[in-house]
Amino acid sequence: MNTPTIFDTLRSLLEDSLELVRKEIELARTEVQEKLGQVQQGLTFVFAGLLLVAVAIFLLAQAFVAWLAIYLGPAGAALVTGGVVLVLGFIALYVGASYLKAKNLKPVRTIRATTENAHRLKETFHDKIQ
Repeated sequence: MNTPTIFDTLRSLLEDSLELVRKEIELARTEVQEKLGQVQQGLTFVFAGLLLVAVAIFLLAQAFVAWLAIYLGPAGAALVTGGVVLVLGFIALYVGASYLKAKNLKPVRTIRATTENAHRLKETFHDKIQ
């Protein structure tokens, strides 16, 4: 008679549970790597934005000095250029900051899969014991 004993069933269940845990860890690792890539991309935009803002401040300061010295000639072009660069810098900062929001970095798939698998394991243990 090759009927599995309760110990065989529990051992099989334990092995399946360990395999599930291994796969959950692998999924978490993959998702964390994706989120790190997202952080890197966000930081790139933030640094680009900071650079553009720094250039804009320089251009606006230069334009203000030129405006005071010549009363509007070449300074008008520098003001427009500085304003455009400033707007672009703020847009880059906004986009970069949105990549770094905590809700975007949460490992949603891992949490969902772990919750579902824990529920299945609980049901399986409950069914096997009864």
